[in-house]
Amino acid sequence: DRPRARRAAGLGKARVDSSRSPGVTMASPALKLALAVSPEASTTEAPQPGAAAWGIAKLLVYKVATHPLLRYQRVMQASPDAPDEGVLEAVREDPLRTLAVGTAVDIPRMVLREALKHNEAPIAAALADSVGGTLATVLSGSALWGAYVLIMSPFDTVLLQHAASVAPKDEGYYQTASRIGFRNLYRGLLASVVGILVYANGTRVLSGALTARNVPAAAGIAATVAGLAAYPLDTIRVRAVTEGVGSVQAARDIADEHGVAGFYRGFVAALGGRVVGLAAMGAVDVLRHMLS
Repeated sequence: DRPRARRAAGLGKARVDSSRSPGVTMASPALKLALAVSPEASTTEAPQPGAAAWGIAKLLVYKVATHPLLRYQRVMQASPDAPDEGVLEAVREDPLRTLAVGTAVDIPRMVLREALKHNEAPIAAALADSVGGTLATVLSGSALWGAYVLIMSPFDTVLLQHAASVAPKDEGYYQTASRIGFRNLYRGLLASVVGILVYANGTRVLSGALTARNVPAAAGIAATVAGLAAYPLDTIRVRAVTEGVGSVQAARDIADEHGVAGFYRGFVAALGGRVVGLAAMGAVDVLRHMLS
């Protein structure tokens, strides 16, 4: 069939990631961005001078350091039949493809996340009397993060086409959106919504449980475990977007062709990207302390 032939012949068909939840509401969008990248800055109401600039620097360093691995992950997810050598060649040709546009999209993305987190608790409090505290938290988070996916999906779909090497290299982003069509900009929406809810709620619940038991690095462990649980949904979304099918059909295709392992294709690259990114941001922190 056509999609399978396309995958076997080459590389072509990317989530962005992403997915790091910021923590504190501030008036300045620049400070919101800084806190999204540097959560430790949120411990005081008067951030240190230059916090926004260093936060932006950390974002840029993180994006540059991890982007080749993100590209590798996306091509792996979208082209399950491609040999590893072919995937490497596709990434090697343009390792930083989508970096500039993806970073530009990430800035309003992070501010949007801050706005959502700012409203999540008040909405949950308003619902608590009617449905109970736990259910209110889940409902408010689900509604707000569902809205987030609706807003960001068209941008992520277009970026995914390029990051996974599906769109021609010389095709502009607007041309890609026009070629796909409005309806297809929301391909994989079901997997996106379920995936972000699994990740967000899983991280919150597990982090709270680990913190209550004084487990070191509770937040990092919770995010990693939640990411592992949500990763198959990200792979489903990638296949749905790059092959133009629904989330359910994409899941069936992956299961039929590659079994459970197919849902985790590219996961090692994603995990490696997280490690490399943390190391790169740590280097920025060291430089900041040396200069202060």
